[in-house]
This record gives sequence, C-alpha cells and structure tokens, in this order.
Amino acid sequence: MEIIRVLILSDDPLSRAGLVSILTEDKSLNVVAQAGMDRFNQALIDVFTPDIILVESHAPPDDNFLTFNMPVVVLSGLKDDLARRGYGLNIIPRDSELAMISAALHAVAIGLDIQPATAHKPNHFKENYDALLEALTRREGEVMQLIAQGLTNRAIGQVLKIQESTVKYHVNKILEKLGAQSRTEAVIIASRNGLITL
Repeated sequence: MEIIRVLILSDDPLSRAGLVSILTEDKSLNVVAQAGMDRFNQALIDVFTPDIILVESHAPPDDNFLTFNMPVVVLSGLKDDLARRGYGLNIIPRDSELAMISAALHAVAIGLDIQPATAHKPNHFKENYDALLEALTRREGEVMQLIAQGLTNRAIGQVLKIQESTVKYHVNKILEKLGAQSRTEAVIIASRNGLITL
C-alpha cells in the first residue's frame, strides 16, 4: 500500500500527540507535521508537502483549511451538525479505530468520497446499492472482516483454511457487490453500513 503523508490539525495538543502515536503504528502512514488550527497556512503545506490533512475537531471547524485545495478527513463527533451546515467534508467519528482512520485517509487521498450517511451516495456506486449490501454471503462477510484487519489474500486463506485463489474470488465478488474500486474503498463502505466491526 502506498505511504500517505499526513498533516494533523487540532487545537488540543494532547489530541495531536495521541493521533501521532496511533498513526505511527500504521507503516502506510507517515505523519509529517502537526499543528493547531490557527497555525495552518500555505507555508505549512509547502514545507512538509502532505498528501492529506487529518483534522481533529471538538467543534465545527473553521473552513480555512478548505481553501488550500487539499484532501481532508475530519475526526468529529459532530457529523450530523457538520452535514446540516453544508460542509463538504469527509467525516468519520472521533473515536474511530486506527483501521478506520487509515482506510479513510487512503480512500480520500486517492479521490474517493466518504461523505456522511446524510449525504448522497457517490455516483460510482451501483443504483441497487442497498440490495447488493444485503447480498453478501456469510463467507464474503468473513473475508470482508479480515480485509478490514489488513490481511493479505494469502493470510486470509490461512485463517479461513481455504485456497488463496478462492479468497481472490471472494474479494472480487465483494468489490463487485459493494461497487468498490479497491479493498480500501470496500472497507469504508462496509464499515459505514455496519457490515464489519473495526
């Protein structure tokens, strides 16, 4: 998986330190800088060249960072409020586990949309989205849960005691049913719809 350069913004120094500690456990994420919201400016982007901004917000954030044309993921407990106020943000719960944060960062960094459930579903999802979600078999659900844990096809095969080729078949069916273009996007969709536990 490609390494994503992350800039963390939060007005709470303890929250910033906590996020740095959490994200450094994921080798696919590289925290290049951290700062308070009031210190965010173009110079910070120019010096540290992040791929994406991770904002931790205890209140509706100032939309200053949206003017810099950077991918943004917001950790917030105010999802519904932000959605109602019309923020075009990719929001996940503040108490999300590392796997969810990582999946969101990777997805948004490559241009995918993880808008809250109150927003419309992205155009590339199939029209029969809800029906396809319900069509996951028990085995596909097991494979999806292991994908969310970051396991390779080979490792999934070893856990479930099935051939790697069979795992590949299940993965392809899962991507097809969820309308996902990648394993990362599948994790986002499955988590958002309660199909897996992170």
